[in-house]
Amino acid sequence: MSNFFKYFPTTSYRDAIVKNITRRVKILDEVQNDPFSFLPYTVMDDDSPEMVAYYYYGAAEYSWVVFLSNNIVDPYSQWPMSNENFEKTLARNYEKQARVAISGPYAPQDYLSDRQIIEWSMNTSRTDNIIHYKFTGYDYDSVESISPFTPIISRDTYEYTLSVPQRAEYGAVRVYDYENEKNESYRNIRLLNADYLDIAVRNLEKEVNG
Repeated sequence: MSNFFKYFPTTSYRDAIVKNITRRVKILDEVQNDPFSFLPYTVMDDDSPEMVAYYYYGAAEYSWVVFLSNNIVDPYSQWPMSNENFEKTLARNYEKQARVAISGPYAPQDYLSDRQIIEWSMNTSRTDNIIHYKFTGYDYDSVESISPFTPIISRDTYEYTLSVPQRAEYGAVRVYDYENEKNESYRNIRLLNADYLDIAVRNLEKEVNG
């Protein structure tokens, strides 16, 4: 991203001269409606934004084009993680919840390994790892659904509102599946056609320099 910020004007902030990154940039407006301006791309497990930019645009410094093409503000949370990093992050984020769930709120286990937390997050015999419930029926009209119909419902709605026939149409979404689905959703991105790269650079310079 460092090459991206070189185009920004400077401003004074707390007695220091810094890059003014608050300037709104609309470098892709000129090509948004062109059906040939973007191409689909699936991010592989070990792809970084810099690697994708290098493979497609010939230089890692154009990773900012990848970010802007996909409205990515935070590449740390909006870019798919490798399986190893995904499980490490899940274990870190759910450690406290897993410790309480496994050993109780009054005497939580002092330590759980990452593997123990992962196993808890996907254990289908538990209910304390359920995030929500998702509709799994095939025909909305042939089942007794809640009104108004919603494809995702909370644990409380499932337990205290739905009848037994209604419950049969919803499946539990546990921590692991929930986080994995969110991570996988970031894999399908779009890339600005390389033929439009010069336009993007020119528009960026124009927008940030006024």
